[in-house]
Amino acid sequence: MRLGLYPIDLTQFGDQTAKLLEEAKHGMFSYFLMKGMEGEADKNQDNKITAGELHKYVQSNVVQQSSGSQTPELQGDAERVLVRFQ
Repeated sequence: MRLGLYPIDLTQFGDQTAKLLEEAKHGMFSYFLMKGMEGEADKNQDNKITAGELHKYVQSNVVQQSSGSQTPELQGDAERVLVRFQ
């Protein structure tokens, strides 16, 4: 796996409180961000994860798990490739 570090802001709104995902021992946002970058976000199975794919994966899971109280946002180039798998 090759990880590129690019200026992409995939965050929660400033007025939202982070919620823990008890079974993961992480915040929900962090947990789904990591799972997404491990490959879960690669829905089209092209062996790369774009910022847009990662955002969709993180957003749908965090919104579902937080009952809508947290909504991650993407600011930046949704087409930017963040991870490539060999």
